[in-house]
Amino acid sequence: MCAHGYKNKEGLVIENLAVKQKEKRRVAHPENRARQQADPARHASQGKSNWSQRTIVVAIVICVTALGAVAFGLYYRSLPVLSQTPSIVEAGAAAPPPSAWFSKNGANARYAKGTPPDTSKVGKFNIELAAAGRTYGAEMEVIDTTPPDVSIHDAILINDEPCVTETFAVVKDATVKFEIEPTLAFGKQEVFLEAIDDYGNSTKKSATLYRIEFFDSLTFELGEVRSLSITDFVPNSYGCEAIVLEMPLGAQLSVPGSYEAIFSIGGRELKATVDVKDTTPPTAKPLKLSGWVGDKFEPADFCSDITDLAEVETRFAIEPDWEKTGEQAVGIELVDASGNVAEVAATLALKRDVTPPEIKGVTDRTIMLGQTMLYRSGVTVTDDRDEDIELQIDSSKVDIETEGTYRVTYYATDRAGNTASVAANLEVFETSTEVVDAMADEILQKIGVETMNTEGKIRAIWKWVRSNLAYLNPDTKHGVYPGAYYGLKKRSGDCYTFYAVSEVLLTRAGVETMGITRIPGRTKHYWNLVKSDEGLWYHFDSVPYTGDSFNTAMFTESQAEEYTAKRRRVTPNCYVYDHTLYPEVTR
Repeated sequence: MCAHGYKNKEGLVIENLAVKQKEKRRVAHPENRARQQADPARHASQGKSNWSQRTIVVAIVICVTALGAVAFGLYYRSLPVLSQTPSIVEAGAAAPPPSAWFSKNGANARYAKGTPPDTSKVGKFNIELAAAGRTYGAEMEVIDTTPPDVSIHDAILINDEPCVTETFAVVKDATVKFEIEPTLAFGKQEVFLEAIDDYGNSTKKSATLYRIEFFDSLTFELGEVRSLSITDFVPNSYGCEAIVLEMPLGAQLSVPGSYEAIFSIGGRELKATVDVKDTTPPTAKPLKLSGWVGDKFEPADFCSDITDLAEVETRFAIEPDWEKTGEQAVGIELVDASGNVAEVAATLALKRDVTPPEIKGVTDRTIMLGQTMLYRSGVTVTDDRDEDIELQIDSSKVDIETEGTYRVTYYATDRAGNTASVAANLEVFETSTEVVDAMADEILQKIGVETMNTEGKIRAIWKWVRSNLAYLNPDTKHGVYPGAYYGLKKRSGDCYTFYAVSEVLLTRAGVETMGITRIPGRTKHYWNLVKSDEGLWYHFDSVPYTGDSFNTAMFTESQAEEYTAKRRRVTPNCYVYDHTLYPEVTR
C-alpha cells in the first residue's frame, strides 16, 4: 500500500483519485484562501481541524478501496478456467459433461445450445459452453477405435446355393469378407470372416457351413417303395440337426400319383415331390374251365394268381360262344388302374347236359290213420350240373283217413329239361296203443319174462329184438307206438324202429327206460337207457352192428366212450349225446 493507492496483482499502483481531487478543490477555492490570509491563527486552528477530517476521510477511502480490491480479487479467482486440452470422445459414446472442458470452476457449466453435441460422426468439432454469465469456445474430437460388433451364426445351404457373407452375418457400417472363399463341396466346413469398418477397425470370427445335398424330386415305380425317410431326400446331413421331415410319406405310396413331402431345413420350409408311376402290366395264370352249354362265366373266372400292385379289371378280348360244345380259346385282358394291359389265353370246354337229376331217400313208408305225412323228410335231389333243383311230389291219390296202400311219385327236372322220377308206397294203417301193447305182451309171454329179474328181462328183450327184426331204412319216425307197430308187424325197420319196439317191450315188462338221441354227426341214432334193480342206469341198444361182438344189452358210460372211439372212422359221434338231458349213466 502506498500513499495514494495500492498495488494490484500485476504490481500496478492504483491512486486514491478521490483524495487528490478533493485537495485540489480546497486549495483552489478563493474563499478558503481569503479566510486563511485574514486570520492566520484561526486558520491554523481550523487547519488542524480540517486535517483531522481529511485524515478520517482518507482512511475511509483507503478501507473502501481495499475492500473493493479484495472483492475484485475474489471475483477474478472464481471465474471458470477453460482447459487447453481438447476433449476426445469415442464415436457413439455419450458426450462428456460441460464441466469436462474446464480445468477449474466449471461445475455449473452448460452447453450453450442446451443439448449435448452429436458424437455419432467422427471428426473435430467446435462447441460453445456457457458458464458464469460468459460464453466459451471449445473443441471436441470424435474418434472411432472400437472393432465392429459382429454376430456370426452357422448357415445351411442347399445344393449349389451361392455362399455370401450375408449368409452368416449382416453388419452395419462395416465390410465383411471371407478370409478364404468357401467351396461348393457337400459337407461341413469351417468359414472364417473378417469385418472391417471405415476406420480400419476389424473383427474376425468363424462359423460352420453345412452344404446339404437335397433331392426335391423323386420318381419310383409302383411297388419299389412303401415308405420314405429323410435320407431318401437328404443322403447325408453331416451332423446338422436342423433337418426335419415335417410331412412323411407312408402307405399312400402304394397308389400311383404325385405326392408332396415337406421339410424344415435350417428353419426354411422346403418341399419335395414324389412321383409314383405304374408302368408294369398285370400278370396271371390262365385256366381251363369246363361247363355246360348255356353256362356263362365271368372273365376273372378264367384267371388265377392275378398279380399287380393296383386294382385289376378283367374283360374278354372276344366274348366266348356259350352255346358251342367242345373246346375254344378265350382271350382275357387284364387292365390295371394305371391303364397297363396284359392278355392271357385261357380255354373253355362246354358239353351238353343229358343226365337227369338223382332222387335219393324215397322208400316205402307207413303212417297211422289220420297222421300227418312228411313226404320230403329224408329225400334229397342231386344233379351233375344244377345245385338247387325243385322236388315235386304227386301224392294226390293218398287218403290218410282210409287204411290202405297208396302210390306216391317224386319228380325233379334240371335246367336242361332232364327229368327223373321215383315212386314208393305209403301204407296207412289203423292201430292204437292197446293193439301195440297186446302185441308186446304176447311176445313177452313167449319169452317168459314173468319169472326173471330186471337184468334178465333186459337181456331177454335185447336178444329177441336183435333176432327178430331186420335192419331196413323206412321212414317210421312218427312216434314210439307207430314205430313199434311197424316193427312188430313188418319185423323190420331202422334204428328208430328198434328203439320204439324195445321201448314198448321194456315198459310192458316193468323195466324203467327212456329214449336217448345222438348229437347229430353225419347221421342220427336212437337207442334206450335202462335202470337196474340197484337203481343204476345203463345204455341199451338193440340195433345189430354187422361183424361186431360188442354186447350192447347193458353197457356203461366208459364202454360207450371206448366203442365211440373205436368206430370214429365208421360212425363219428356213435354214442355222443347231451349229458344234461339224461340221468347219469354208470361208468
